[in-house]
Amino acid sequence: MAFHTRLSASSAHRWLKCPQSVVKATAQPGNKYAAEGTFLHDIAASCIEKKLNARLLVGSKSKVEEWDFTLTEEMADAVNTYVDAVLAVPGDLEVEVSLHESLGKVHPDLGGTADAIVGQWDQKRLHVFDAKFGAGQFVEVVGNEQARVYALGALLRAPLPVKEVRCVIVQPRYTGAEPIREWVFPAVEIFDFMADLVQAAKRTYEPDPPYVPGDHCKWCTVQNCPALAAKQTELMSQRFADPTKLTPADVADGLNLVPLVKTRIAAFEQAAY
Repeated sequence: MAFHTRLSASSAHRWLKCPQSVVKATAQPGNKYAAEGTFLHDIAASCIEKKLNARLLVGSKSKVEEWDFTLTEEMADAVNTYVDAVLAVPGDLEVEVSLHESLGKVHPDLGGTADAIVGQWDQKRLHVFDAKFGAGQFVEVVGNEQARVYALGALLRAPLPVKEVRCVIVQPRYTGAEPIREWVFPAVEIFDFMADLVQAAKRTYEPDPPYVPGDHCKWCTVQNCPALAAKQTELMSQRFADPTKLTPADVADGLNLVPLVKTRIAAFEQAAY
């Protein structure tokens, strides 16, 4: 069974910006897309450890929560893209690495599990891999909060000094972008991020931390967010009543509001369902 923490690496993009999203978070039912991701991560971990081509496992079946999955050729090719990227890096390889202990030393609520870590100690280099098997949402690697949390946890448990970190996101099923994207930075930079991480964690314990809407709202579990409601009201205000008469600045402001309003609509539809 997966171990979940209050401030997980996978939701860092949200809670680093909006502390109330942690305070008012509600438990959500599982969904088929997340379950499929778990299924493919399990296949990928096995292929890395056994150095197998996932094509050999086509037809394999597994049940994740209430959903049944069968590995298809398309799924296997996606898994192979990730597996090949990991195995192409020689070094000290670990798969499905729990970072709860190392991150817990930074703050007890922090945690996460890295998909794969490769240490090249002779080069003082650390590679941190994150497999994304979703096709609908592009995941940027540069500045990625989840990747940085993983990198911090990996650095804190590294047996030897590290000078350079390479974060790699492998997203083979998303069309329109390179499936393997990397971000290389000096290891020392992660400790500035660590300070920000601690401050953000502390903010979630304030008596009434602020709601901070943004693109991170898409995955939020708060059902009745007043900040999103305010953005909806703003978009419907007289200022935007006639789109044909808007200035370029007004158009830009309005377009920035649209995704937040869509997020609120989606949350409402989910609650209604």
